[in-house]
Amino acid sequence: MKRMLSCVGIVALACLLGACSAPSGSTSGDGGANAAAEAVQAAEPAIAINPSPDKYTWYVKSYVGMNASQVGYTALDGSRREYYGDNAMRIVFVSPDGTYINPQDEDLLKQYRVVGQNLAPNTEIKYTFTMLSDGTESSLVKWSSIDEIVLSVSKIEDTSGTTIDMTEISAAPDQYHYYIKDYTGRNLAACGYISLGGELRDYVGISNVKLDITADDGSYIDLSTDTGDGQDSDQAYQQAIANLSQYVVVGQNVAPNTEGTLTMMKDADGNEYDNLVDTQSIESVGLTVHKLDSAS
Repeated sequence: MKRMLSCVGIVALACLLGACSAPSGSTSGDGGANAAAEAVQAAEPAIAINPSPDKYTWYVKSYVGMNASQVGYTALDGSRREYYGDNAMRIVFVSPDGTYINPQDEDLLKQYRVVGQNLAPNTEIKYTFTMLSDGTESSLVKWSSIDEIVLSVSKIEDTSGTTIDMTEISAAPDQYHYYIKDYTGRNLAACGYISLGGELRDYVGISNVKLDITADDGSYIDLSTDTGDGQDSDQAYQQAIANLSQYVVVGQNVAPNTEGTLTMMKDADGNEYDNLVDTQSIESVGLTVHKLDSAS
């Protein structure tokens, strides 16, 4: 309904402007109305997103055309996220030139629009939930079949339509399987998170993998978030992100969509723990990175 009203408003405004600017003797504003109608017809058609049938099933939204600042929100950990039901799905922005799109910088985000997404609208997302001691489900999502949604963005004034190749990452069938993401082309600061141990890691299902960094010029990339000399840890964390943001990923040693498997630890009664992984087939992914020219 909102879309229909917007179209009517545009046409009405065009008619009014056409009538006001028409020379004396002109009897209609058809030229303005026709131009407005053509603009509406040329716009991308809205994609209807499937409604969620229950709390376990959700569908990926259509983001193409949106301003980047209007996608989701900035979470406390500094990442960009958007709620799909009870889960805050991670949103990752990538640019054609590998520039870091800081998800916390609203003014920067306003300069970009979404031109592509790695998961098609209406891609299905499945959840499971943690269990309470009485055997009932909590409202906390234990596992999601999809870890993140990657959005390709470009500057608003860029009309070239340039985007990057978007790899659709397979949805995991259950919590015991996961698929390696496509990091090539991403800014290094948009890959995963810095752990408390000072390592670059990324979530895969209910577990995580270590991202081993190799700069093609052999340089050292400092990920330390605690200098140990009383410096504010948040300041050190931001410096570590700034260090990462100088690089773009140019290769990875595990191909995107490579399947990984894991098993869970069990208690004395043979029941699996919700979040304690016992074995994992892929524990790390090596990333080769190149320093951006603007950072040289």
